[in-house]
Amino acid sequence: MTKTTCYETHNAGGDITAIELTLVGDEATGFYAWEPKEKDGARGMFKGMKSGDQITAEFIYMIEGSIQTEEIVFKMSGDKLLKGSGELEDKNGKLVIKDKSKLTWEESFNPTDCANIKEPIARAVDMYGRIVKQQGN
Repeated sequence: MTKTTCYETHNAGGDITAIELTLVGDEATGFYAWEPKEKDGARGMFKGMKSGDQITAEFIYMIEGSIQTEEIVFKMSGDKLLKGSGELEDKNGKLVIKDKSKLTWEESFNPTDCANIKEPIARAVDMYGRIVKQQGN
């Protein structure tokens, strides 16, 4: 069974973060767009696995013109999606979470109709296409 859910968060400064999450069984994929009002954002795609209420994924994105790969963890909490934050370390060019047991869950995303975040998600999809082309995959 395939299920796609969309989430967003806004802050007072006009920043938006939009997430389109697709679950096929325990496999999780999605697009993520962090769009701060006054700065360059980060946009790309994540792929990972869901275990219990948590999704651990590899997020490939572009920020300030460079391609990054970062491990991200989401937790499903009621109808909200929480993003874990914790200390990252570089392992072979990928940013990985040093200690998952120390994650904090301060970043919260509210469910939204996918039509509400169509534009930021379209920019994330476009950016991921450029990343794939640049990497030659």
